[in-house]
Amino acid sequence: MTTLDDLRRKAEAVALGEAAFLSEPGDIDLKSFVEEDPEGQAALDANMQYMMTVGKVPVRRDAHWASGAFSPCGRRDWLDFHGAIPTDANMNYDIFGMGEGIEDQIVNKYILAGQYVRVQDRITINDPRLRMPIVGKMDLLIRSRREFDLLFPDDELVAVEAKSTKDFGEDYGWNVWKKYLPKKEHVGQLVLYMKFFRLHHGYLAYYNKQRSITVRYLVTRRGDFERFYDAIIQRYMETEASLAGPEPGIPEGFKGRAFPCVWFSRSPDHKNVPAGTCQYFSHCFAEHPIELAFP
Repeated sequence: MTTLDDLRRKAEAVALGEAAFLSEPGDIDLKSFVEEDPEGQAALDANMQYMMTVGKVPVRRDAHWASGAFSPCGRRDWLDFHGAIPTDANMNYDIFGMGEGIEDQIVNKYILAGQYVRVQDRITINDPRLRMPIVGKMDLLIRSRREFDLLFPDDELVAVEAKSTKDFGEDYGWNVWKKYLPKKEHVGQLVLYMKFFRLHHGYLAYYNKQRSITVRYLVTRRGDFERFYDAIIQRYMETEASLAGPEPGIPEGFKGRAFPCVWFSRSPDHKNVPAGTCQYFSHCFAEHPIELAFP
């Protein structure tokens, strides 16, 4: 029988980075019949990478993405619009699957609250200041209820955008991760959806991937809302102006040692090993030539 002391010893072993496979129960050794399969998993992941990209033909972008509001790198935008072939094919497709699962869970909360209207409304904004439209897909449309929406009137249509995020700063405090939220690009995306549907309120729903906790931010059409929308349009105008010219240089302050160029694990034995990079990292920081489908 497993005792409280057994559970405590197991928790201590895991916390110290020791083997999680302790003989349990009694004299049964899980390691005698359970083993890791790194080669098989790697082959499965490599096959998914291949199947998701094989035979894909570059398609010229003819619109701005709402999710690209306040994109941190103008050079990457330029490369994307010109159909650049990635120099670093390290896309983790499992992240997309996890994001979809988190979105489903957030949607389910509103279904259980009796607020669900519909999901994944596609938008097209044609602002006269832009040559190309803005396109996007709003995660969820709900109807407010006073039991759950305490800051504005009942029975109002509300946009909801679901986002997952890392647990930034957990080592320094339980709520430190909130200091990085809400992110400007996420607010920009929601503002575009609110403008298109002429909504007065919207929610940004964040899910902390490490601790499975959530926080929600209310966006209201007041104050600097319209100025913020104009700033989004201005950024898209700058992108359009750059497209006819040569490839932009690396943005000022980008040294290839931090996000969005490269990111690292917090693990003490992998701190200097990149966990991922921008798909054009080697072009920018190792001078690898770039191939453009649409020069």
